[in-house]
Amino acid sequence: MTYSNLLEVVIPAYNCEIHIKETIDSIFKQKTNFDFTVHISDDCSTDTTFEICSLYQRIYKNIRITKQTKNLGMTKNQHFVITSANSKYIAYLDSDDIFITDNYLQNQVDFLENNQSVSCVFSNFEEYYQKDNEVNIMFKEKNKPPVTFNLHYYFQNSIPICNSSMIFRKKFNSEISPIFVDYFQYDWLLHIHHALNGNLGFNDFIGTRYRIHDNNATNIKYAEKKFKDAIKLIYSIKTIIPVEYHNYFKHPRHEMNSLAFYYLWNRKFLNFYIGILSG
Repeated sequence: MTYSNLLEVVIPAYNCEIHIKETIDSIFKQKTNFDFTVHISDDCSTDTTFEICSLYQRIYKNIRITKQTKNLGMTKNQHFVITSANSKYIAYLDSDDIFITDNYLQNQVDFLENNQSVSCVFSNFEEYYQKDNEVNIMFKEKNKPPVTFNLHYYFQNSIPICNSSMIFRKKFNSEISPIFVDYFQYDWLLHIHHALNGNLGFNDFIGTRYRIHDNNATNIKYAEKKFKDAIKLIYSIKTIIPVEYHNYFKHPRHEMNSLAFYYLWNRKFLNFYIGILSG
C-alpha cells in the first residue's frame, strides 16, 4: 500500500473557536524526524472556527481544511476525517484537546514501528477540568494496562482510552463498519475495530490533555442520546463482532436503568413510562 506521507493528524471541528488555536499550536510544537500533515474538517461551524483555521493554513502549508457543505454531526465528521487520511499512521486529536509534550508524535510512531502486531497505540493522558482548573492523571501505577493487550482484556477491564491520545494504522480504515456512525459510541466502536485487527498498545507517558467542559460531547446534555444508543447497540453489536466476544454483551439493564433515572431526574415522566416500561 502506498501512502502520501508517514503521519496525518486529523481533527474534526465544530464551533471550537475558544480552543482550536491552542490545539493547533500544540501540533506544531512537535519535534519529529519525519514530516506530517494536518487535516481539519470543519462541520459547518457558526462561529469563527473556519476563519481561525484558515489563518493557520496561510502559515503552515501542511494544513488541509475541509469545510463541509452541510452539517454531518459529530460521529459522521469523525468518520469522514479519519477515513479521508492517506498516511501510514493517523493521529486523532479532538478540537479542544492538546498534545502536552513536544515528542508525543515521535514517541507514538516509534512505538508502532517497533510493535508491528499493534494496530493502535494510546498514551497516558491528563483529564483537565476546566471549570475548577484541576488535573487528573488517568493511569496511575495501580491501574496501568499492559504494554500490549487483546480485545478480551479490553472488555474484561474496561480500559479507558482517550481518542486524542491514540495513533493507529491507516491500512485498517477501509474495514470500519458503516454502522459505527449511527451511534454516539463511535469512539468505543473504533477501539473495538482496532483490537479486532491487532493488539492495542499502551505507551506509558503522559502525552495529551483531555479537556472537560460544559460543551463536551460526553456532557450530561447528551445523556439521553448516549443511553438510547447504548441500548440499541447492545442488540446490534453482535452482528459486527465474532461470536467469541458475544458473552460480554448481555441485556442492557444498566443502560435502561440509567435512561430511566435520567427521565425521572428531569421530570420527563411520560418518556419514562413510554420509553422504559414499554421496553
